[in-house]
Amino acid sequence: MLSALFIYAMSKAIPTPDRTHEDIQDERGVRKQSAAEKEPYWKSLKAGLRTIYRHDGLFALLLLLVPIMLVMGVINTNLNAALLQTFRIPAEHFGFISSMVAVGSILGALAAPHLMKRMASNVLLLGAVGVIGLFCLLIVPLHSLYQASGVLSVYVWSIGLGVSMACTNVPLSSLFITIMPDEMRGRGSGVFDSVSQAGTVLGIGIGGLFASMFGVLLATALAGLLLIIVVVIFPLLKYNQALRTTNEAKMTGGDLAMSSSD
Repeated sequence: MLSALFIYAMSKAIPTPDRTHEDIQDERGVRKQSAAEKEPYWKSLKAGLRTIYRHDGLFALLLLLVPIMLVMGVINTNLNAALLQTFRIPAEHFGFISSMVAVGSILGALAAPHLMKRMASNVLLLGAVGVIGLFCLLIVPLHSLYQASGVLSVYVWSIGLGVSMACTNVPLSSLFITIMPDEMRGRGSGVFDSVSQAGTVLGIGIGGLFASMFGVLLATALAGLLLIIVVVIFPLLKYNQALRTTNEAKMTGGDLAMSSSD
């Protein structure tokens, strides 16, 4: 509904001045020249991959994106099964608990920009990834806590999971926009989207396989353990230094812009 309203508002925007015949001919000439110079799709994709691979900061984001999306796929596969089959959440609570993840995501999206003013984006990103892993691990004792104390604990867990997911997405997007060169942004976005979708689909398959082998709770906990390992190991790699350097350069640039405006 909001999208429809925004599009309708765009249709009411002030129109551009009437174009002359010469203007139309010039535009057609530019379009033909651009079409002739346009690269083939696979060549553009290869150029985007080359740019990401040669840039330590972009490659670092890609390295982090893979395990994040794998775990997201596992969560998507196992969460409903855990709530319905293992926890046996009553029907009157199931819909509300599922929506609590979305509520947490909204709260996290609102809080993340304020957190990014207080800490480096790469620190917030790694911290949020670690918290997602922690919440995945906590699903095992959560089962016992739910049986002992009731459904409120599951509500709290769901909100916390949603907040941590949003606090991962915001710095990840911010770092990507900051690092990616303007002329490669479209290609880079295509590569990142492809990796994201492929990781999610692969995670869904792995989540189902692990659930059949270990059960939904243990499968989710193993996915969380993977993220914890990533958070512990990643700061030891040179790619983390690339993200830190990028963030410091961004902060320095912001300070210079504020000084010049003053």
